Amino acid sequence: MRPPTTTRAPRAALLVLVVVVAVALAAACGGGEDGDEAGPATAAPATTSATAPATTAPAPRLGPDAPEVVLPTGGTTTLTIADELSRTLSDSLITLLPFAPATAGDAGIAFPIGGGSLLADRPAGDVHHLGGLVFVRGDTELVMTALVLDADGRQVTAIAGGGVLPLLDLDLASVRTSGDAREVTFAGIGARLTAEGAIALNGVFGVNAFRAGLPVGALTIRALV
Repeated sequence: MRPPTTTRAPRAALLVLVVVVAVALAAACGGGEDGDEAGPATAAPATTSATAPATTAPAPRLGPDAPEVVLPTGGTTTLTIADELSRTLSDSLITLLPFAPATAGDAGIAFPIGGGSLLADRPAGDVHHLGGLVFVRGDTELVMTALVLDADGRQVTAIAGGGVLPLLDLDLASVRTSGDAREVTFAGIGARLTAEGAIALNGVFGVNAFRAGLPVGALTIRALV
């Protein structure tokens, strides 16, 4: 990040101010030389336009107490499916499957981490994933890939239907952070379906079962560093 720059007053403006002061002093001194009764001439105050101080973003914390930036080299983010989503899928006869190289296991659906940038002491930054999700009913399917977890924006996006779909809204209020020199873990990230995600699912499968705010589950990030 470039350090904040300091704006300098133009040299021309400084010269103009010096000339104005000099003219005012000369007028004041010259008023008494002719011996008239008129008092010293008073120079009209120069009008200057006030310039608001430049606003700069706060400088990042530096030094030994600054938060450590983590660049994941691997690991997984696991989605544990909420009962509410499972019931909605079952009632709609829709099956949720992992899209390779994502995998399904007892803990949920695990997405390999392909990159990103995080802070070691709290969920901030973004995590990019490989694989994705597939919603299937009969011959109809909706594939969502390239999931990106944006902790700052509190959202997960995916590529679906050729565009970027805001899929999940995140709740970071109860996140538990742990880790060591090789791994950083953020557990207990709440996930709910976005309005855009509900519209996409209802539209593709011709149902009205999905709604904004539907609990989807909990996410756990285990990033190798």
